[in-house]
Formats: sequence, C-alpha cells, structure tokens
Amino acid sequence: MFDTVSHALFLAAALSGAPQAPAPFADAGGTAPDGPSVRAVEPLTVELAYRGFRTFEFELPDESYAPIADGIPIAHSGGDAFAARVEGGKLMLDVEGNGTFKAVIEPPPAGETVSVTLRGTDAAGEPLRYTARVRQGQGGWEYSCSGGLVGNLGETKIVLFDQDLDGLYGEPGEDALVVGRGRVATTMSTVILVDDALHTVRLVAGEGAAAHLELTPFEGATGTLDLVSGFETKGKVLSLQVADRRNHVYLDLADHDEGARVPVGTYRFDTGRLASGDNRVSIASGRMEKIVVEADASTTLAWGGPLTGEFTYGRQGLTFQFEPDKVWYYGRAGEEYYDWTPIGASPKFVIVDAEDRAELVSGVFPGT
Repeated sequence: MFDTVSHALFLAAALSGAPQAPAPFADAGGTAPDGPSVRAVEPLTVELAYRGFRTFEFELPDESYAPIADGIPIAHSGGDAFAARVEGGKLMLDVEGNGTFKAVIEPPPAGETVSVTLRGTDAAGEPLRYTARVRQGQGGWEYSCSGGLVGNLGETKIVLFDQDLDGLYGEPGEDALVVGRGRVATTMSTVILVDDALHTVRLVAGEGAAAHLELTPFEGATGTLDLVSGFETKGKVLSLQVADRRNHVYLDLADHDEGARVPVGTYRFDTGRLASGDNRVSIASGRMEKIVVEADASTTLAWGGPLTGEFTYGRQGLTFQFEPDKVWYYGRAGEEYYDWTPIGASPKFVIVDAEDRAELVSGVFPGT
C-alpha cells in the first residue's frame, strides 16, 4: 500500500468544478528598534480619509470576527462601545452612541453579512465613523471591519484596515493594508513597495481626528527576492506574501515577475492566494524552509506544482474510508495548499498490492 497521490488542480492543471473624518488610529512609529535603518529625508505625505464599504470585496490576511455581546467596542465620546442587545433573535444597535437603539437587524442568510455604520464623535469632539459587517455566528452575533482609511500616493491607492478590530489603524503585524488596485490585503508593515520602490511607512496624527501616512525612501541594505518566475501554476496569482516578523516587514511580491528589492533579512512565506475563474485556493508556509535575503544578492524560490497529497484513512476489512479534511496538499518547496473554494475535482485514491503494485481498489470523493 502507499499513502501519497499526485493532485494537479491549480498547479499542474486548471482547477475544475469548482469627506468624513476617520475613526481613531494608532501611531505605527516607523521600524522596530532593531529594524532597518533609514536616512533622514523629507517624507512623502499621504492624506487619509475614512471610507466605509457597504460591499466588502477585500481579502484580509488574518480576517476574524469578534463577538458583539453588549456592544461593538469602538470608543467614542459617549463610552467605550456602541451598545447592542438581542431581542427575538434580532440585533438592536445604538449606531449613534446616544443610547437609542435605532438599528434593528434581522439575521442574514448563512454565510452573509449586514453592513452597518456607527457614527458619533471621538474624545476630542471630532466626527467619528466606523463601518462594520455583522452576522449571526454559532456563538451569537459578531462583527468584523468593513471600512478603512483611504489615500493616494500619485496614482497609487492605499487602504488601511482595522484587521484586529480594536478601532485603531496602522499597527505593524496586527492591521492590514492594500497598496494599489488589488483586493488582497497584506499585513501592516513598516516597509512597503510602491512602484518597485521601497519606503518606510508610519501613520501619524494630524489636526483633530485626521491622519496621514509618512513615507520615506528606504536606505537600508537590500537584496532581490523572486517568488514568481520559479512558481509553477496555471492559476492566476492573486497574492504571494512573505514576512520578516522580527523587523515587522510584510510584503506581497505577486506582481513582481522578475523579483523585487526587499530589505535584507530572514523571511518566511506568510500567505498566498490563487484563482481560476470563480475558484480560490490559499497557500500557507507548511513545511517550507526560511528564505534568507542577503545584501545585493538574488534569491529565487522554486516551488508550486505538481502537488503531492498526503492522507489518512480508516479501514474495515476491504472497506477504506477517506475524508476531505484529512487530505493535505503540498508543493515542491513544502508549501501547503488549503481552503479550496469550491472543493473542485477530487483526487483519485488508489490502493495497490505492495508486491506487484496491482490495483486493489480506487475511489473519489462523491459529488466532485
């Protein structure tokens, strides 16, 4: 018998079947104390304004939902949260922070959310707005962010998200951002790529509740990291993100076909996303080795397809039982592929005789 099976899907074949003022913010404060150094130069400034997205089309790298319980914990002049209660299964929300439950929200269909905007003033008396997605989870009503701070550096759009749901923005390693027109966000970083140029970035306060980004050309040592040219796939690459967590550097290199200059350091592959039509699959580091980028050197990763599947199974006599959540798919560099949406084509499982390799039994998951 053997317990591995090749599975193409995305990698060896296409997948088949399958102006308001912002809310309060955090001062990100540049790089970590032992992070990349920069030379003092005049920074570029990106003015930011809050925008709510009634239809949230972004993918956050570490999206989560938090329980609402007695309220959505966004601080305002009237308290530490916008109050909430549940009556007859409906969510009642004080969306203006004045003690009146004006919003009455029916439970949405499974897998869907309802957009709601909270309005009030902050502790300084400045206007505050926070748009959230609410849904009824297994443990009760819960919420996630559905808005962000938006600005432009020339023709490049930048959006910051309160990924960790604390009402603050720009926290390296905790929040998220999008640079450009993409919809897949990156973990908030102390260094970002804009038009192939590296900049250190920090979020700073302005008058009242206003905020802006300060971008300074990165002056530390760099090397070239290429995740694209050696990546075997027939799917569309949406995101390929690496992380140097020690220095709070998170970069998405999916659009850099010949590599990009990045700060020297020791990186790990963080997260990725592929598409084929309406189908999606996520990538995790799995068993990948660390990626070391040295000064003025080039590092190219050979990875992707074909995939190898590993699985466990149950057996009673000549009956074998396989389960989709007990199959793991790995690429050439040890990266793991998961969260296939929809599930797509099933791999074929074959049990063979250990001596003559004759096929004893085979099967696929039903409905695929």
